Amino acid sequence: IINNSFPKSMIDPNLNITSFLSNDLDSIQNSGERSTPARRISNIFLNTFPWERIKKELGEINVVDIGCGAGYLTKRLIDEYSNEQISTYTGVDIYPHYEDWFKLQERYPNVKFNVIQSQEEFLGAIPEGTNFFMSQSAIEHIEEDLKLFQDIYKYISDSQKNIIQVHLFPAAASLWLYFFHGLRQYTFRTVSIISRLFSRDSSYCLLIELGKGLFGMQFRQFTVPILRYYLLKLFDKMGFYRFPINYRIPHLGKLHDQKNSRIITMNLSKQ
Repeated sequence: IINNSFPKSMIDPNLNITSFLSNDLDSIQNSGERSTPARRISNIFLNTFPWERIKKELGEINVVDIGCGAGYLTKRLIDEYSNEQISTYTGVDIYPHYEDWFKLQERYPNVKFNVIQSQEEFLGAIPEGTNFFMSQSAIEHIEEDLKLFQDIYKYISDSQKNIIQVHLFPAAASLWLYFFHGLRQYTFRTVSIISRLFSRDSSYCLLIELGKGLFGMQFRQFTVPILRYYLLKLFDKMGFYRFPINYRIPHLGKLHDQKNSRIITMNLSKQ
C-alpha cells in the first residue's frame, strides 16, 4: 500500500502514457480460454503488436522472455502473435520446467530455455544478438526489479544497437483484485523509477494502460471465486461443514492446493 501511494507524483517527464483497449470486450468476457480477463487483454495486446514493422526495424527479432515459466507464451508468440516473425526465442527462469521445455524445443528449433540460480546470473543468460526483452506477469515476482533493469541497461549500452522491451506488469488496482500476489504492483511513479534508467539516453519509454474498464469483470471472474474458495476452505478447517477441495474457478480450472502451484496473472486496469 505504501509503495502504491502518490501514484501520479514524480512522473518521469520523458515517460509517454497512453491506453490500449480492445473493441471486442464480449470476446474477453465470454472467452472459453482458461485465463483471467487481464491475461486475455494482454494476449490481445501482444497479438496486435506490430511484429512485421519491428522486424524491419531490427532485422531479426531475437527474444529473451524473462520469467518464462513453463512456456505459456512461447507457442503463441512464434506461431500466432508474431506470425513467425521471431527468429530466436530464449526463455529465462529460476524454476525449471524441463518436461514442458523439452516438448517446445522439439517442436521449435529456434527455441531454448536457460535456468538461472539467482538474479546475478541473468546477464550471463542473455544470448548474443538479443534485441527484444519481454516479460508477462513476472517482474512483480522478482525481488530486485530495479537491479534487473540495470542489467538490461548495461546490456543495451554495451551492445550499441536498437533494442526493444515490452513488459506487462500489474497496476496498483491489482492489490484489490489479487491481494498479495507477487511482491509489488506498479504506478506511474514507480514505473518512472525504471524508465529514468533508459530515458536519460536516447530511449523512448511508453507506458500503456491495458484494459481500462475491466476491473469489474476481473473482480467478478477472478477475485470473487478466489475469495469463495478460501472462505469455504477456512470454514471446512473450522469444522462448520465439509466441501470438495477441488473447487473450480471459472476459466482457471482446478486451483491446486500445492505449495508450488502458482496462478500468475497481470492487470493494468485504470486506478
